[in-house]
Amino acid sequence: MLGLGSGITHLAAVSEEVYTNTHSLTLDGVGDYFDTNTNMNDIIRCTSTSGFTIGTWVRLGDTSSLQVMFGSVNSPYQAGQFLMYFSTTTLAFIIRAQTDSYSNKNTSISLSSVGAANEWHWVGVTADVSGLAGGASNVPMVLYHADGVSGTISTSSAATMPLEALNNYVTSNDMDIGKYQTTYHLNGQFDQTCT
Repeated sequence: MLGLGSGITHLAAVSEEVYTNTHSLTLDGVGDYFDTNTNMNDIIRCTSTSGFTIGTWVRLGDTSSLQVMFGSVNSPYQAGQFLMYFSTTTLAFIIRAQTDSYSNKNTSISLSSVGAANEWHWVGVTADVSGLAGGASNVPMVLYHADGVSGTISTSSAATMPLEALNNYVTSNDMDIGKYQTTYHLNGQFDQTCT
């Protein structure tokens, strides 16, 4: 007969605990948003030695309509528009500004197959000005997406925005988190947002 020694008196059942995030910013998609109280000019102005990065962890409650992470717009929007959003299965970024001669410049970047609702995703955009020769140089921009479930990291890039246009970005509006104009609001959560 085979038996257990007297040193083992109890075997406890191990249960898995579900992680609950209690410190994120939750928006309802109706009218909630966060005003950064920081002018977009102060966030995205670039020099020949410094660019910008804006990013956040986001968990969408809905992917059936346009979901805005970051937004700011001037009137007219060609002189100053910044928008990062999900639209069904696409992550997109748009920026518009003007050169010294008031020529409209814009760039847009997108990524597809970016994951599902009710999952955490990291999204961000970077303007990298290292090594640029001057104001007429086109600033390389990279859009990032990291899927928190699969761990997959995706990037897409564009280089069509002159440095002088970024320096002429015209708006007196703050950057909003979870809102663009009065129409588009995000239904979901934000965490670890940075600029």
